[in-house]
Parts: sequence; structure tokens; C-alpha cells
Amino acid sequence: MSRAAAGLAAPEMYGNTARDGAEPMEFLRVVFSRKGITMLNVTTRTLGLILAVTLAATLVACSDDDDESDQDTPAPTPISSPTAVPATPSPTIEPFTGGRDAVEAAFEGTAPPACTLVDVRVDEHPGYDRAVFEFADCMPGYRVEYIDAASGCGSGLPEDVAGAAIIQVNANPAQAHNEAGESTIPSLELTPGLAQILELDSTCDFEGYVTWAIGITEAADFRVIELSEPNRIVVDVQVP
Repeated sequence: MSRAAAGLAAPEMYGNTARDGAEPMEFLRVVFSRKGITMLNVTTRTLGLILAVTLAATLVACSDDDDESDQDTPAPTPISSPTAVPATPSPTIEPFTGGRDAVEAAFEGTAPPACTLVDVRVDEHPGYDRAVFEFADCMPGYRVEYIDAASGCGSGLPEDVAGAAIIQVNANPAQAHNEAGESTIPSLELTPGLAQILELDSTCDFEGYVTWAIGITEAADFRVIELSEPNRIVVDVQVP
């Protein structure tokens, strides 16, 4: 049956035919109902326009999302510069007080019969070197002085001591051995090789006298200190 016989109007054509000298346009026909066939004719040019508008709207929406994302992102926290630590000041060296004259002290107390030497040690300090003579039982009397040369108290023979000058420490009543005649100190000679004190030598342990020679780099001021618990004779020699 033809459209005319069915009482249906022929669909209207949108766009020109060859009358305009243009190519015929393609159409999309969509049926919306059965009662009366209504045709929606859309040209490909119109469809392209619709797609372009849709794509542009999508891009704008994405751009808005990016802007919101950028706004929500917190700004980076600035990194602070490290705080400068002040330099530790160098320790202050106190002026050395001493001299070059002999220093002596008398024995006070009752020896049992003598104060026993149990240790001799050396240490260095800012501005001076230190020699320590430690005694058990009591503190003996002593005399500390510069001498020209060291010698054995029993034989009188010279003792070789390193250094350009010698300080002698003589203690009485004292001993550096026990009743069996064995030494009560680890060594009879020390060679620390410090800036000022180079060597210490035992030169006498006889008839209540204990003597040590301290060889030093060059003559300088010294001081003597008595310390207790334990009993010690301390000799500090200034470092030039």
C-alpha cells in the first residue's frame, strides 16, 4: 500500500536537492509512534554540531574539576633552615703558678717504719705535665729541686736521664720494696715522651730514702702539691 492510499503525508524533505547545485544530504529517521509516523530528520552536519557542543561541555566540566582539585590541594609547608649551633668555646688555660727554687716539706707523723711507694705515673694537662708519686700508710717528707746530674745513692755512679734539665724528687722516710726486698712499684723507669716530661728514673731506694729523677725538655717553672686518700706527692712542670 502506498503512503497516499494509507492517508499518510509524504515526509517533508529538509535541505535542497540538486536544484541548489549541492550534494544531497543524508538523513537519520527515527520513528516515535505507531499511530502516526513522525519522522525526525537530522542532517549529518547537525549531528556533528551536537557532538561538538557535547565535547566542549565535557572539557569545561573536566577543567572545573581540575580547578577544584587544585584549590583543595594544601600548599607545601616551607622547609625551615637548620638552626646554627654555637661553637663550643675552647677551655681557658689558667696561668701556671710555680717557680724554680727547691720545694720541701718535713715528715709529720710516725712511720711504720717508712711510707711505701706503690705507684708512679705521668699525665699531661693543658699548659703542664704531671708526675705523681703515690705512697701507702703515710705521707713522707720530701725535697723537690733542680740538679745538674743524676746519680745512684748507693754507688754514686751517674744515671743517664733524657732531657736538657733534671728535677729530683727525694722522699724520706720512704721505701719502694717490701720486707722480702721485692719492688712495690710496677717499673723503675718510665719514658712517656710528653711535651715536657720525657723520662722518670728511680735512682735510690736505700736506708729510708726513695729518689727519682725527672728528665724534662727544658728548664721551666714547677710546683709541688700534696694530695691525700691516697697519699700523693704531685710535681707539675710547666710546658713552655
